[in-house]
Amino acid sequence: MKLVKIKKIRHVVIAGLISACPLMGQVPKKAVTTADYPLWGTLAGTALSPNGRFASYSMEYKQGPDTLFVKAVDNGRTFTFAGGREGHFVGEQHFACIVNDSIFVVQDLKKDTRSTVKGVSEYQVGNGTTLLLFGRDNGNGSLLNVLHADGTVLKTLPGITSWNFNPQAASLLYCSLGKENTVGIIKLDNGFTEELLMHSDSLQFLNPVWHGAGKAVAFVGRPKGKAEGTGDRLYYRAMDDRQLHCLDPTLHPGWPKGHILASLFRDNLVIAGDGRRVFFYTRDHSTDSTTGQIPAVRVWNTADKFLQAHAERYGSYQTWPRLAMWTPGSDKFQNIATPTEQNAQLNGTQSHAITFNPIDNAPGSKQQPDRDCCITDLSTGKKGLFLKNLPDYNALYMSPDGKHIAYFLGQDWWVYSIPENQHRNLTKNIATHFADASESRPGIFPHMALRVG
Repeated sequence: MKLVKIKKIRHVVIAGLISACPLMGQVPKKAVTTADYPLWGTLAGTALSPNGRFASYSMEYKQGPDTLFVKAVDNGRTFTFAGGREGHFVGEQHFACIVNDSIFVVQDLKKDTRSTVKGVSEYQVGNGTTLLLFGRDNGNGSLLNVLHADGTVLKTLPGITSWNFNPQAASLLYCSLGKENTVGIIKLDNGFTEELLMHSDSLQFLNPVWHGAGKAVAFVGRPKGKAEGTGDRLYYRAMDDRQLHCLDPTLHPGWPKGHILASLFRDNLVIAGDGRRVFFYTRDHSTDSTTGQIPAVRVWNTADKFLQAHAERYGSYQTWPRLAMWTPGSDKFQNIATPTEQNAQLNGTQSHAITFNPIDNAPGSKQQPDRDCCITDLSTGKKGLFLKNLPDYNALYMSPDGKHIAYFLGQDWWVYSIPENQHRNLTKNIATHFADASESRPGIFPHMALRVG
């Protein structure tokens, strides 16, 4: 009987302790106010090392990035970089980033050693193990330091003004200033080598570009101290050929009169997929001195497509940059866009071009006139009508193989075969609507409805 009583009392005491615990451990909750909101951050910038042994991430707050972290996946060992940005793994053993805006840091994750370089504005990782550090431009170009991941300096180049990696990130095409301005290639694979493409004491170089597979390069040469258009020349070299080709607008007989090479931006130069042609833009230079000037007396021509005020605000279509093509091997120059067809778009293999005049069907009831599009075979120059009355807001979609063009017209999706010169309605026998009820435009975004290029 006595044992039974003790057992009962024990149960009562335990129950009492259990029921008392929430009361004893309860802490009043603090109310969250707007002043606490900045304490919350966002986890961002996550990445894994090549073999997945380390992970990087950062905490970002309203006022900007705070700390960059690298953490070992197996044991949780953590490396911190206060104020870090632009973090990259350099192989499996090293991690690089920039801290405090201009200090480059490379961390050896295996040896737990850290090296720094001051005065770095940006950096790139080439071929997986080489670091290219660019200093701030002081008006005479940037200082380029080429380092191995372990910190060994491989090359130092002053005066870098522009540069571009090939698609494999194994070679760097650069332009530099100095006693002689140069264009060169730094090759990071198979040992560190450098090749000088051109040097000049009278030209400065800019806008270096690579072919999409690294088969050729192109760049612009400009007389020193001159503005755009005052003697700009285009240079090209295939990587399997030592010859450097030059297109001089002042000497080529096919160059459009009054036009200059529009070379303000690197994106204005594109080497064709075949690696043997260069696409670029020319611009009417004859109206530069009068652009933006409004005459005291305005004369409006009633035959104009748009009012004079429209041209004053948006510029004349006649002065828009025009797409052109140069074949260095034969020195053939071809105007793709023309004074009567100022807009141009290339097909998937850049063998044909669609051109149109944006105001041919103006004025009208639409804010933007319909387009009458022509197609040109760039190898032969043969040209013909492709499509009439295509609404301005309906885009053309090019197939990667260059054989087809998809578009939306009326109430349906169509495909045009370039080799067969035939249009085919894809949706006429499908019992659904592909257009808005109010307008003949796609009912959903075109890239969601059909994607061929």
